[in-house]
Amino acid sequence: MIEQIKARCNEFLDENKYMQVANSSKDKILKDRFNFKNEILVLEKKLKDIDKIIDKLYEDKCKGLFEDEDFTRLYSRQIETRKETNERIKCLQKQIEKEDSSVDINKLVKDFVNMKEITRTMLVSLVDKIEISENKEITIYYKFNILNMRKLNDEEELINVG
Repeated sequence: MIEQIKARCNEFLDENKYMQVANSSKDKILKDRFNFKNEILVLEKKLKDIDKIIDKLYEDKCKGLFEDEDFTRLYSRQIETRKETNERIKCLQKQIEKEDSSVDINKLVKDFVNMKEITRTMLVSLVDKIEISENKEITIYYKFNILNMRKLNDEEELINVG
């Protein structure tokens, strides 16, 4: 099984097509990070606006412009919106952190191929899961989609096997 994983990693290192796909994936990650950060900025502005609305609601209530029921309904709506906005910001921040801690696939694969002794940590960093069928066929699913791709034939077309 380790030899099969090494062979797949060697294929990855030898094929320029995979490198192009890896680079486009990296570009997508950078674009996503940029979009996440922009969305966070928009959401933070929205939070400031919500705080202003809540302050204004309270002032209007104190002036007697609202009945208690109306104030409670409007206030509750703004609090719920603020809660949802904060949750979305946290989710986006986790996505950014996840991408920041992502592994350099090229380095990981090269290290794996060049190692004489493979550690469990290295296997876990490359392999998502391994399935063994009733026919004793082993299917390895890698954490990186690019490693799950194989050439269909001698043409440049790729298929996803994992």
